[in-house]
Amino acid sequence: MVKILIVISKPPSSRVVDGFYITLGIVGEVEVNIILIDDGVYCAIRGQKGLNMPSVEDCIYSLYPEARVYAYKSSLVSRGVEPIEIVEIVKTIDEDEALKLIRSSEVIINI
Repeated sequence: MVKILIVISKPPSSRVVDGFYITLGIVGEVEVNIILIDDGVYCAIRGQKGLNMPSVEDCIYSLYPEARVYAYKSSLVSRGVEPIEIVEIVKTIDEDEALKLIRSSEVIINI
């Protein structure tokens, strides 16, 4: 099975939600993981309500357990986002785990 990694580095927006929809469309056909880096970690914060767009939190839950969502710890720390603030099924990973995830992926899509 092909391994795809979707890298989200932008804050919640309709474009980011499209990335989650892409994942929903291909999950099951391929192995998909999402990593939230830089401002993308804001997508992992619980209870967000976007204007004229679906909840990113709902998108994350709709992927579980077929796809995994990871938040890069360094990005969380540098933005002051505490682990207790993020959706509980989003796993926080460090640099070594992020590199392992990247290296094991055959296709990487940046959103």
